[in-house]
Amino acid sequence: MSGQQNVTSGGETVERAMSSVIAMMDRLDAVLKQENEALAKMDRQKFLDLQQEKKNLAKNYELEAQKLNAMREKISTADESLKSELKQSYKNFEDRSDENLKSLKRRGDGVKALNARIVTAAREILVQQREQYDASGKVYSGRANKTVSSGLMDTV
Repeated sequence: MSGQQNVTSGGETVERAMSSVIAMMDRLDAVLKQENEALAKMDRQKFLDLQQEKKNLAKNYELEAQKLNAMREKISTADESLKSELKQSYKNFEDRSDENLKSLKRRGDGVKALNARIVTAAREILVQQREQYDASGKVYSGRANKTVSSGLMDTV
């Protein structure tokens, strides 16, 4: 830490604010890691259970980041190892956030593909069950016995 503590009017030091932001990023990073694991395992309940915690941590992180931002001019005088730790925590958090976004997109794309397959299957069933008309205008069901050629022109 530098020779003098960078104290704001509220009594908060820049070092304490930086440590708080680091702690919040590390906690958010851990929750995002758990969320990514839940997405990979398709564990819907675990994913849902993490959402409130993630929301609370994100709100706290925002508050801590605002405090740090209010004293940004003093960051340059902070301890170098603490600044390095802050940069590394930010990079780790940024990387995990990118990974999380990709996982969420893959999951969303998978759900869209599944929905498309369900809709296509439902349409095919409806087409098969729909009443159809033959050349003479008679109504017949798509499930009715159909002519099958056996090579000898027999009807089954």
